[in-house]
Amino acid sequence: MLKKWRKSRGLQELTMTDAEKMEDTYLYKLSKAKGLAGFKIVTFLSSYQDQYAPFESARIQVGKKSDSSKGATYQQMAKNILSHITTDCVYRIDINFKIEEK
Repeated sequence: MLKKWRKSRGLQELTMTDAEKMEDTYLYKLSKAKGLAGFKIVTFLSSYQDQYAPFESARIQVGKKSDSSKGATYQQMAKNILSHITTDCVYRIDINFKIEEK
């Protein structure tokens, strides 16, 4: 509804609804870019409390829910992104925003 109300191209791209085929979406094409290859250290931050980015997506990992019809595309996107960097320079940090009250 928000995408139609605001007619936001960015929201269409983030939800991968900017093209009919997932392989033609902006995010899929971006996953093929070698942008992370120039970095010595890559850090992915993720939180289960994040209501915008799924936990596995923020970590560039394929989750258990990848068995859906879109799962193969998500797996390929993760592979595309990670293929341009070495595994010894990737850190995944989980963040918990729960603050205990005294």
